[in-house]
Amino acid sequence: MAKSITSTAEQFDMKEVAALLNQAAGASAEAATSFRDLRGLFEAIIASSSSGSLAARLADFGATVCKEKECFHSDHQTCFESQSEDFEADQRADAEVRHG
Repeated sequence: MAKSITSTAEQFDMKEVAALLNQAAGASAEAATSFRDLRGLFEAIIASSSSGSLAARLADFGATVCKEKECFHSDHQTCFESQSEDFEADQRADAEVRHG
């Protein structure tokens, strides 16, 4: 028995995809903010610790990791926002074509 083949657009709702991408962008923004805030805590530990102490070295490591994760999530936020905008633009263009 042959399966019926549908277009990609028929397999999912474009509005739903755009909404999910917006949610992902929001989650990435929250994660980036959390890592930025946590980095501030590590930087405070560095400032209050003796230079070269174990606490200062561990806090420096923590601050570095947090900065990397903050950048990672900020980049993903930008990507998700861009993809969401693309889906919304495609949806508007499809609507214009259908409604002339």
